[in-house]
Amino acid sequence: MPITVRMLSASVLLRRRATPHRWKHIKPISFLSFLPSLTMSNSEKFNIMKTTIIFAIACIVLMSSCSEKIDLTLNNAASKIVIEGSLTSETKQHEVRVSRSLGYLDANATPAVTDAQVTISDGSQIFVLTHKGNGVYVTGPGVSGIPGRTYTIRVVADGQEFTASERMNPVTPIDSLAVLKAYMAIQPGVVWEPGKQYYNIGVYCQEPGNETNFYMFDVYVNNRLWTDTITKRFFSDDGFINGSYIQGMNVLQIDAAPGDSVRLVMSSVSKDFYYFMYGVIQSGMSGNPFAGQPANLPSNLSNGALGYFRVSAVAEGVGIVPGQ
Repeated sequence: MPITVRMLSASVLLRRRATPHRWKHIKPISFLSFLPSLTMSNSEKFNIMKTTIIFAIACIVLMSSCSEKIDLTLNNAASKIVIEGSLTSETKQHEVRVSRSLGYLDANATPAVTDAQVTISDGSQIFVLTHKGNGVYVTGPGVSGIPGRTYTIRVVADGQEFTASERMNPVTPIDSLAVLKAYMAIQPGVVWEPGKQYYNIGVYCQEPGNETNFYMFDVYVNNRLWTDTITKRFFSDDGFINGSYIQGMNVLQIDAAPGDSVRLVMSSVSKDFYYFMYGVIQSGMSGNPFAGQPANLPSNLSNGALGYFRVSAVAEGVGIVPGQ
């Protein structure tokens, strides 16, 4: 329970002689001045000892603390369907993962949905996805999206239907890459490790100026995905470069060795997905103990499903890490 402690000011122990306009010299106070002097009267000694005891008790109260165990009772919301998937302009197998949500404090693995029906359509053709295992559904290997078209995903699970639609925005081609030695960390989410050499990846391309565009950047080093976490990826809009020729703008920072091959993948994304990922990053990086309670992120899926269905056109550029 709250404890109110009233402290006596040390200035009550000072004695002042009245003068017309100023203070006389005041003897500095040290901890020893709280002890009674041999020349003081008994009443003065008693008053000072009383004050010292009160001061000591107050210090003990302030330095002590009491704790109480509190059992939090959280209302667990009903489990929801979670859909995470994408379709790009690349010719490959495209994946969609279907699972169920868990309670906020639940430490169990996310339950996979293995009996869903999943299709992707552009209005003229329908791609039927098959279950590969662990809730992951895939298209055939020869599927690719076409920029400018709108794609709709349809998932039937637990007797309910969930849909989402996104337009595949075009992406500008990458003319070339610059891979240059880095001398300081510039990318949030990338922590330099001792003994490793880091490089900046700069991109050269013409940014279209007909509309606001949003981008996501990934990088592969020796065909291994380097941006394997969300915080390593780079997201950007074209607010300051709209319609300009981009000359070596640094988009990612990687650790690599001379002679390594680098492949940069630039994906067009929607405004909604851009802000969805911003929310994901912010919620994961918040270390403020007084921040608001966790909340579900916005989704482009219908019927209360969680997650996001992303559609992207893709451009690539390649480079080689220079020698020392």
